[in-house]
Amino acid sequence: MKWTGKIRRYLYEELYKSCGSYGSPTFTNKAKVEFCKRMKEELPKKFKSFEVKTYKAIQNQIDWGVQRKQSTINSRGFVYNYILNRAAALECGVLKSKDLPEMLLASDPE
Repeated sequence: MKWTGKIRRYLYEELYKSCGSYGSPTFTNKAKVEFCKRMKEELPKKFKSFEVKTYKAIQNQIDWGVQRKQSTINSRGFVYNYILNRAAALECGVLKSKDLPEMLLASDPE
């Protein structure tokens, strides 16, 4: 099973419970790694057919959702991940609307 909206929302709900919003002082690199390692164990238990090989795969999803600077994306796959993770992070309160970029240029170099 791949990442779904339900899995992403669960991930960001748990992140919000652990760290609060993106600007929270508890959202340190160490806290993020610990959280991702915990989610690596928890997600496959909650979503039976979901597999994740490393905690860094989870960290990548979170980075798409909460990174501060992102103005240009040159890959359709990256645009897809960016939009879905931003939406889940915003929906769950990890991000606020003020954290969204004013503009995003998405282009396909092909």
